[in-house]
Amino acid sequence: MSFRYSLFVKMSILILMLLVPVLLLIGYSHKVSVEVVETELEQSNLRRLSVLLRHMDSSIGQLQQLAVFLNRDPSVRDLPNLPYKDSLLDRVKTKIAVQEKLKLQSLSSDWSNEFVVYSPVARQRVDLLSTAEYDENDLPEHPSASWSLETTDSKSGLETRRFKRYIVDEYMPNEEISKSKLIVEVSFDSNNLAALLSDYQEGGRGSPFLYRADEDAIHGSPKDEATTEALISWLDGRSLGQEDAPRVKLNGKDYQVYYLKSRTLDWYLVDFLPLNEVVSPLYESRNLFYAAIGLLLAVSLIALALLYRNIQIPISQLMNGFKQIRDGRFSARVPTGSSREFVYMQTGFNEMAKEIQLLVESVYEEQIRSKDARLKQLQAQVNPHFLYNCLAYITSMNELDDREAVSSMAHNLADYYRYTTRSDKETATLREELSMIENYLNIQRMRMPRLRFSIDVPETMEEMIVPKLTIQPVVENAVLHGIELKPGEAEIRITGSMEQGFCYLHVDDNGTGLPEERIQAMDKSMRLTTESDIGYGLWNVSQRLQLMFGPSAGVCFSPSPLGGLRVRLAWPTPGSESEKRDEH
Repeated sequence: MSFRYSLFVKMSILILMLLVPVLLLIGYSHKVSVEVVETELEQSNLRRLSVLLRHMDSSIGQLQQLAVFLNRDPSVRDLPNLPYKDSLLDRVKTKIAVQEKLKLQSLSSDWSNEFVVYSPVARQRVDLLSTAEYDENDLPEHPSASWSLETTDSKSGLETRRFKRYIVDEYMPNEEISKSKLIVEVSFDSNNLAALLSDYQEGGRGSPFLYRADEDAIHGSPKDEATTEALISWLDGRSLGQEDAPRVKLNGKDYQVYYLKSRTLDWYLVDFLPLNEVVSPLYESRNLFYAAIGLLLAVSLIALALLYRNIQIPISQLMNGFKQIRDGRFSARVPTGSSREFVYMQTGFNEMAKEIQLLVESVYEEQIRSKDARLKQLQAQVNPHFLYNCLAYITSMNELDDREAVSSMAHNLADYYRYTTRSDKETATLREELSMIENYLNIQRMRMPRLRFSIDVPETMEEMIVPKLTIQPVVENAVLHGIELKPGEAEIRITGSMEQGFCYLHVDDNGTGLPEERIQAMDKSMRLTTESDIGYGLWNVSQRLQLMFGPSAGVCFSPSPLGGLRVRLAWPTPGSESEKRDEH
């Protein structure tokens, strides 16, 4: 089963399929909520500012209307006729009547205001508290028909700012100021507007103010002067329309700005709100949801980790164990974990694998013993050709009356067959094996005088225990298939060495040798666990070495420095790390 189809991957995909839609829904819900709140907030603040602006324009419009009424009032319009009245009493009554009208109109408004009546032709100036002779400096050369802001210093030394407007004689609007019969001046203190802004500001989050590009702003009770100044600087560089609600970044923070233009003053009513304070509850709610999702994700990851550790890993280990058993590695075992459900399965698998290994090894050993017995049987049987040659040699030497040669052949032949036909022991020392090989080669040299041989093995190796008749098949193979088929001088060299925890025994000949492909095929056949058709005797030697010393032992082939074939027998030195690894 592929990993992508495992239970762990399926559970991971399922959890993601549950979490991803929730995250998307939360993100979409938050986005929609913020947009709705910002839209409603924008409309709500614009409506509130519109109400405030209408109230302000209404109060200013009321003052303007009162001034118009004064201009039309008969008592006030009688003031230009003052020079034509002969009686002082009539002139005083006229001035008092005008002052009464001024007082009445002034009290008609809630704002602090001031009305002044000018009559240039009568040379009169009348305000609420006094009357005086008209001075040309009292009026500008061209009185504005709209509200204008004037800044003056009061008697107390404080700066006062007043909005003024002049109502000229509507019956003669284009007449020069010096020839005008009647001009009404109406004014109110900017503190009226500041008070109105302060009242609006109470209980709200905004900080409204009145703005005009060429004038100082009028504030209520500014909460954040630094931000207000930054906003004024931003407004100075903009061309403003009638109304708008832009989003502005001031001092590193985002603000929602609202402004409306007054139709009476030609000023802008401006307000601003920090967005993070407005939508912070939504962000807190969103963050809370994200935290909950994060916690759910963390719990899911822990669940996945437990699932992977307690289910996926044991299942994978069992699968790998079965694959190793299938591939013939019967020593495979799986570790037992902490999961009670899988401990039983893992323990059962290990016991099953152990039993299979014991059965397979038992059968394998029996096969090796059977083959070994067969080899011994074959070796115990007298090779007619070899024996006939030896007997013929003895007969020939006897006829020649060469008793020494007859005796030597007989002794060597007896020692050889005595060793090869003994079945009481399955192992022997390397010294005994080499002694038998020397007898065998002496016999062959008597038959084949051109044969020369040498044996050079360290004494430490000669005492090592090896399977019996391990070297003889190798030497016999060298004689029969190597040097016997090649005319001329024949040489067999047997050498031993100990290197890096291994014992090596080399059998070299100067025979016909083998091609590289044949050598590779023989090497491959030595690693097979079943009987090979190539060199049964050598394969038997390799299997017996592996059975005794482990899988690192065996037989391999290579070209010999003498020109023929080299057969190398290798096995780990007793007590070395290589032998310990083979045991495990």
